[in-house]
Amino acid sequence: MKLAIIPFLLAKFYECRSFKTGDGLLEELARRNDNQNVRCFSTDSWLTTPRGKKRMDQIRVGDFVLTANQTNAYFTPITMWIHRDPDLVTRFVTIMTDYGKMMALTARHLMYRNECEEFYDDFVTDLPLSNETVYAENLRVGDCVILLYKGRWRQQKLQEIEITTRKGAFAPMTENGRIIINDMLASCHSDLRDVAQQSNLFNVWNNQFINELKTNIPDFIISEAADIETIRDVYA
Repeated sequence: MKLAIIPFLLAKFYECRSFKTGDGLLEELARRNDNQNVRCFSTDSWLTTPRGKKRMDQIRVGDFVLTANQTNAYFTPITMWIHRDPDLVTRFVTIMTDYGKMMALTARHLMYRNECEEFYDDFVTDLPLSNETVYAENLRVGDCVILLYKGRWRQQKLQEIEITTRKGAFAPMTENGRIIINDMLASCHSDLRDVAQQSNLFNVWNNQFINELKTNIPDFIISEAADIETIRDVYA
């Protein structure tokens, strides 16, 4: 298959951390992470890959994991780690739904939620926008989180919220800043400013990747993979 080499190249491209963004966006993301409290997911969080579920500490840059746009789930590569410390012991906001789904994330990490009334729709078709998030510390019992359940988006109410201490802190980044953790839709971000800036950052990365392809790969492959969206869709 002509495009068989593309996933490998994607992984290697994202593995390289010396991108030249020109306007300092990547450096700004890293600086914020260094200057603030850790904002991550716990080690025992798991992600869905094309080959099954993997724990957070088993994921590497370039691995494809499940994410979502406004309506559909699809696979996209982990592009970088905002933070990765398997040995760090820190406190997490641990949430559990009325169906027993659990997630542990730090207090200032962003999370998608809907404010559900007593009666609410079990299933939804449209997901929240990237800027419609709250900090984990602002989640409340009775809020709804969104899960991927048998191929459909289902709302589940939070039944318990507690503070726990766990070992390991991981903050993976995807191309669209969204990620499915423990079947729940979550944000990769811990700063509202990052959501707006990230689209600019990945426009730069996309252009760099295509330039790398043009430099190192025969034209017949480039003609079948004109942009990073096509490459991602082919692999997914």
